Amino acid sequence: MVGLALLACAVLATADSAPARYKDAKFKFSFLPPAGWTQDPDQHSPMVAFLGPKEQDFTVNVSVYSESTSLSNLDSLIKVTKKEDAKVKGFVLYEEKRTKLGGQPAHAWRAHLKLAGKPPLELRQVFCLHDKRSFSLTLTMPPGSVKKYDTVFEKLMTSFRWEK
Repeated sequence: MVGLALLACAVLATADSAPARYKDAKFKFSFLPPAGWTQDPDQHSPMVAFLGPKEQDFTVNVSVYSESTSLSNLDSLIKVTKKEDAKVKGFVLYEEKRTKLGGQPAHAWRAHLKLAGKPPLELRQVFCLHDKRSFSLTLTMPPGSVKKYDTVFEKLMTSFRWEK
């Protein structure tokens, strides 16, 4: 009986430490934010952001942004996004691949971002189209911590799903 009580306490402790699934009822998606990360109260729909640990005087963060679009395919979305990003001085895209987000076709890339007067940053981004909206999932971190947060980003992508 004591064994069962200890097991129950262990299960409850694990359940309490697990992050709650973030659900966006308006844009119908959800995901598991990284454990211990907090939702940024300064971000409002159509963006949600979660703040992680400080690394090299920068708060690592992940965000999801959505906007309505008339674009009908992923290739068009990527073309338009690249054109806009090319206007940002200091943005250098260096790796791309096709992937999935919530079972939908998606496009992922990695980029360096060095804005004047700011420390350099690394971005991992995934873009997709769903229900006439574009979605971007972005992880922003200092260059020295990319490997550390790759797994965090992969878990978040795996947990991402479309809600009804």
